[in-house]
Amino acid sequence: MPEDLAASRCDSCSHLSSPPQGYCPEGCGDTMVETVISPEGVLYASTVIHVPHPEFGERYQVGYADHPEGPRLFGHVEADALVEPGTRVRVALELSDDDEVGRRVRTRFVPHTQQEVGA
Repeated sequence: MPEDLAASRCDSCSHLSSPPQGYCPEGCGDTMVETVISPEGVLYASTVIHVPHPEFGERYQVGYADHPEGPRLFGHVEADALVEPGTRVRVALELSDDDEVGRRVRTRFVPHTQQEVGA
């Protein structure tokens, strides 16, 4: 079972953010409570980028995935073929330190195989 994803919830308005934020994006203030959300989601939309990137190659796919708890995340879709909206995905957040930009969070979506979803 994949690990839960780190998140934060505003103590005032209950807005949920992942990755965690130190303040409420809705403008309520800075009282955020750490929590976790499910690593499962459903791909909302995706597209293939045809501009080479040193980490992803000549072409790569990005998209948005919705989570049962509420947030919609943007990330890299790890698949060789186009993944259609509505596909169940597993979400992973990778934290890394980059000398040029500081701390970096990368969101990855891994589509479930037909065998995993029982189809």
